[in-house]
Amino acid sequence: MRNWLSRVADCADLNADYADVEVTMLNKELLEILVCPSCRKPVKEGGKKLVCQGCGRSYPVRDGIPIMLIDEAQKPKRGKGR
Repeated sequence: MRNWLSRVADCADLNADYADVEVTMLNKELLEILVCPSCRKPVKEGGKKLVCQGCGRSYPVRDGIPIMLIDEAQKPKRGKGR
């Protein structure tokens, strides 16, 4: 049991070391096939998010994983997108 707990603590320390690292590089092949689930237009990288080229929704990228759920997306501010 003690060995398991020490491994969990080591993982927590490792995650804390990388908490401030911004994820900006996604696999190019993945970006080529990803589309907005709302309007089916391509997305592009924009810091810690992917931005739809059609409707302007922004999808978060967490731990290098794009969260392509409409409920998780931010709608564009008025005057942008559709």
